[in-house]
Amino acid sequence: MMSEALVVVEPRGHTTRELVRLDANRLRTESEIRSALEQSGRQRVLWIAPDALAVKLLLAAFLGRSKGDQRLLALESANGARHPLLHAVFRVVVSADEGIRLLPIDELADVLGSPNRADLFVGGAGAPNDAAVILYRGNLEPLIVPCAWFRARPDGPKPDLNRLAVADFGQTVCLGEYEAATDAILYEFDDAYRRRAKRRELERDSSLGGALRRLRLQKGLQRKDFRGLTSKEIARIERGEVKKPHQRTVGFSLVERGNLARSREKMTRKKLDLIVYNPLDTMSSTTIESVLLYPDGRSEELGFRSKRDFADILMQRVRELF
Repeated sequence: MMSEALVVVEPRGHTTRELVRLDANRLRTESEIRSALEQSGRQRVLWIAPDALAVKLLLAAFLGRSKGDQRLLALESANGARHPLLHAVFRVVVSADEGIRLLPIDELADVLGSPNRADLFVGGAGAPNDAAVILYRGNLEPLIVPCAWFRARPDGPKPDLNRLAVADFGQTVCLGEYEAATDAILYEFDDAYRRRAKRRELERDSSLGGALRRLRLQKGLQRKDFRGLTSKEIARIERGEVKKPHQRTVGFSLVERGNLARSREKMTRKKLDLIVYNPLDTMSSTTIESVLLYPDGRSEELGFRSKRDFADILMQRVRELF
């Protein structure tokens, strides 16, 4: 993924304590900004203006010289009359005074300094008249999400567009008490992110043995703790050495909510003994609303529960397959 250079404009020196630790080029004068602009060529640059004076200095240096993919993050309110000019000079402008709610400054600094800042959000704005939310990633790219995507869970909090906020160092989008995981949003609305996520899943050990070992270690269990199976049998399952007559295969299906048909199709295609239907909107959540599907048509709805409780039940169902 293409990365952008970070530049902090600080006419008065270190104007923001939290930005001191940010690994970025720091410029204080108009001539320094012009020189950096010339050297950047066509490179993407993310300019950070901590205050209105920094914005004024940037405009003075940029007028008649702007080129390439220049992006601006303005942390304080600027002169409203400057907004049209800012949007003409910079390809993307994210400004605190344009209805955009940014992360707290300490969290914002961490996200901007992260190598995967493009996969985190730094702020957002609601567009209630158009039933949409605009979310800004760490590289300032905007992502538009329809309000209809934020579906309330049974007995759960309802999304409140008027209380939009980004939290947890860019990993959570809050609409009042309602929360959605950043990676779930990106998985749904960013094709490139979804391809990367699928590649990561393929690189993991998705076998029954791999899943069993991860769940066993997560629960702090020893191989001898499984009733009906010896420690040697558990070890053989984890190593993938179980002979075919005793082998069972369990799969996981991360799909849109309600798309059980797709999970069943995957179970049939891969000849699985059990598949876990996992709704996409519970990705990276601490809870899960899963359904266990079997080749004989049986299904078991487990309802909302913590992933730790779900792991206990899944371990029991795996044992019952043998």
